[in-house]
Amino acid sequence: MKPRRASGCQAGDGTFEFVDTGGSHVTFTRVGTNTTVSVKGFGTVGPLKSFDARTGAYQAGRGGGKAPPQAIPAINAWMGAQGTTGAGLEQIRRERGW
Repeated sequence: MKPRRASGCQAGDGTFEFVDTGGSHVTFTRVGTNTTVSVKGFGTVGPLKSFDARTGAYQAGRGGGKAPPQAIPAINAWMGAQGTTGAGLEQIRRERGW
């Protein structure tokens, strides 16, 4: 599948790239049902722990960030049913002390 561009993002087979609100170039890589987060210049951050399908906030192994509003619909479409609701993200934050 040829990558497509949507709202400043790039999606391809198994990957989704975007620039988060902090200016980091982020890549989500999916293999099966597992998604890994990498940041340009830093490397692999770790497994995607949560993604808020409403706000674009995401948490990964050693960090997190927020997708820009224009990227959220494309990320949701790419992730399909893997999205986490805002309530689910808040519960994860409380449980892990974030």
